[in-house]
Amino acid sequence: MVGYQLSTLLSFLGEDERHALQREWNVTVNGATAPLHDRMCDESELRSRFDLLPDLSRMLLRRILGRDDHCVPFQEFVTSRASRSAYEVEQEVEELERRGFLFRVADNRVERDGQPLLALPDEIASILRRVATNGHGDGSEEPSSRRDGRERHDNDACPLEVPTLEDASGLTLKGWLEERHFANAAQGGSQDRAKQHARQAYKLFLQPVAIEKRIGRLAPELRELVDVATRRFGGFLPRSVWLETHGDASLFDSEESGKALTDALVGRFVQLDLARYGIQGGDVSLVVFQDVTLVRLRELAIRHVMTPATERVAGVDLATNLMRFLRYVDENGVRFTVRGEIFQATKKRMLAQLVADDASADDVDAVFDFVDRFARKHGLIDATGERTLRLSEAGRTFEEQGLEDKLRDLLAFAIEDVHGGCGDPFHQRRLRRIVVRLLRRLEPEHWYDAMHVPFLARNAYVVQMNELGVREHVERERSAGRHVVREDLKKLAWHLFDWVRKRLHPLGIVDLGFDNGHPTALRLSRIGATLLQGSPAQAAEGARSTLVVNPDFEILLFPDSDVWPLVHVLDRFAKRTSSDRLYRFVLSEETLRSALADGMGLGQILEVLTLRCRTPLPQNVRFSLEDWAARAGALRLTKGGRIVAPKSELLTRVLAHKRVREVCTGSEQDLRLGDGLGPAEFRSLLRDLGFFLELSGHDTDEGERNSEGDSESKSDA
Repeated sequence: MVGYQLSTLLSFLGEDERHALQREWNVTVNGATAPLHDRMCDESELRSRFDLLPDLSRMLLRRILGRDDHCVPFQEFVTSRASRSAYEVEQEVEELERRGFLFRVADNRVERDGQPLLALPDEIASILRRVATNGHGDGSEEPSSRRDGRERHDNDACPLEVPTLEDASGLTLKGWLEERHFANAAQGGSQDRAKQHARQAYKLFLQPVAIEKRIGRLAPELRELVDVATRRFGGFLPRSVWLETHGDASLFDSEESGKALTDALVGRFVQLDLARYGIQGGDVSLVVFQDVTLVRLRELAIRHVMTPATERVAGVDLATNLMRFLRYVDENGVRFTVRGEIFQATKKRMLAQLVADDASADDVDAVFDFVDRFARKHGLIDATGERTLRLSEAGRTFEEQGLEDKLRDLLAFAIEDVHGGCGDPFHQRRLRRIVVRLLRRLEPEHWYDAMHVPFLARNAYVVQMNELGVREHVERERSAGRHVVREDLKKLAWHLFDWVRKRLHPLGIVDLGFDNGHPTALRLSRIGATLLQGSPAQAAEGARSTLVVNPDFEILLFPDSDVWPLVHVLDRFAKRTSSDRLYRFVLSEETLRSALADGMGLGQILEVLTLRCRTPLPQNVRFSLEDWAARAGALRLTKGGRIVAPKSELLTRVLAHKRVREVCTGSEQDLRLGDGLGPAEFRSLLRDLGFFLELSGHDTDEGERNSEGDSESKSDA
């Protein structure tokens, strides 16, 4: 039968799959780029890679090598698994695909059965046939340490206790202590007394000082093992990873090592069958007890104060960019394609309007796509029959919400949104909720290691998977014939950090610290503390940000602890030009008109500028604002029902419309809204006629100029 050449199989791959395979095979060697085909057919490279494969992977490859065409139907491959479970086989097949040993193809030999064909490239098969004879094509012996360790693993003769996820509580110090005390109770003691002893012992053994003392009494090589497992891998360290980084995994195969770790109440060696939970696993791993890991990472963050080389603070940029997105849709005709996507030329113009300090083009593009999805999901924009987008009434109402309400809506959407995200959505959504809960416990504005929260969230998730119904979900997906994406424990955490970087950071909930261009630290921001912990944004009484308004219409903001709500308000009626330590904004007729269209009133704007200004508001600025507002058609409805305007001629323009005369009473000197129409409906009517009505919350008919603000604007400021 006919097999497949490697060049043919590579041509079937998409661009992303090809790039992933190029990274896997390190096509750039010593500064030179080698063709992927040549790299994958290099015999010495294949020898070393085959030698590092797990035993099950080598066994599966040998089975395919036994076929003339080096191809096998996927379902047949899984069902003829001998003593191995289907989960294990599928997991290893996916790993072999990722490594480039196997390819899934649509072949008429099996496609009628609705299943793919697994193909091993002919060139690789011919090399592996020689390599697989004894593990080395040249007949040399394998290192004894590796051979002995693998034989123990193959024969399931590892002397260490191997729990399954049904005893996931045994991955915590509390669970391990209960196991020990219950074992003693089973020999004649009382179960209630055993529980009481376990609780008392747990409180003592979980003290940070006690943990460090127990670790300090371990042998030096075990102390290093525990430190690497905790700091670099968040408490889960597979045997294969330790072997790759340190070259000797004898500690994992030693009964004395396992006993020393459990006696010290630090951790244990386990072999978890995670395939049934949709997660790659099966290698013997050191698991530092999850509560011990939490305490150690927390103490590490407290003792070692991190100072990253550079800091990136997003603040309220995402909320501002959402506002600018909605404003552009409202003021311009935004057309979209038959697929519902905004035309690229229009998208470029919209991107130019976004705040993008220190952000790459890819990050700005990702923010735009996120804002677009959010606006559509929440009905903030509507599609018309002419294939254009328009701002909906919900969009106008959303812009008038407070900053915290906007951020809560954005955060809820970010947790559920899986577009462009990494990893299995089922796992990641649940992990994200755990991250939000963990962030509430962090000390605001204190730097932690970048992986601190992702590691702890991953660990908590693994322990709770049975309670969260993960296994049942995977079983349903498999029985329905849907493909289950599998990640390993390391990828669970890294995909989670990717979400923190791409979603929580733009939301301003966490700030990021960078060293040599790589994110190395994170901290809970003031906005995040206010949003998640409910703590006030203003850290100290009287610590308020202030403004200076120059006659040239430039606004200088001197930030303090309450800076972000004020930045968001200023973003609504002025254009931000700088976001350094000193924020700069520029007022213009265009920005004022946009603010009026967003639902702000001239009174609100003047109140912000006067209450927060260090010096009196320049008269030319006040006069210009009133003049621009009059030209834009800004009106105000007092609590008494009187309609007032910055300039009297504006009322003449309003009364020129018949519909206004029908619902209003009085003359230009004393124009009032009648009883037949409510304020909200009247504002919608005026908007359709090209006017903007500000609804005052507590104004009387007097003080038209000095009481232009209302209580809502004070809270925004």
